[in-house]
Amino acid sequence: MVKFINGKRHTINPASGAVDADLLFDLFDTQKCSIRLSRPHEFSTSLSKLMCLSDELFENEAGVNVYITPYPDESKVEQGFAPHYDDIDAFLLQLEGKK
Repeated sequence: MVKFINGKRHTINPASGAVDADLLFDLFDTQKCSIRLSRPHEFSTSLSKLMCLSDELFENEAGVNVYITPYPDESKVEQGFAPHYDDIDAFLLQLEGKK
């Protein structure tokens, strides 16, 4: 979980490797933290198949991350990451909201 506050990124992760769902949703709802899921294709057959097809189509290895950022309150803008650029080719698929 991450939050961008006053120009700095704050990573908020529990001490252990296990995810506490109650803590996750509490931080998402009350602290407006973004959630990043790394390597979700390891848990989803559909994403794994999509990644393999992408590998074939673009003749390059693909990776998958999922980002979920809470919808902002009317009075402020929420974002998990500072404005940045990626030093890789990236294909982005936005399913909801705006950026």
